[in-house]
Amino acid sequence: MKRSRLQHQTPERGDRRGASMVEFSLVVPIFLMILFAGFEFSRICLVRNAAHNAAYQAARRV
Repeated sequence: MKRSRLQHQTPERGDRRGASMVEFSLVVPIFLMILFAGFEFSRICLVRNAAHNAAYQAARRV
């Protein structure tokens, strides 16, 4: 009984052989886009904060 069940499952595994690669290729670009968007947002906040502090220090000295 177990042998016949195992034989029926083997072709199904073969059909899903490339599914992991397809899922990976669909998810990785989205993940990288979100990751780099976070880096860019952090960099923009850093530059904005530096410009704000520079303007504040310049205004204090005037």
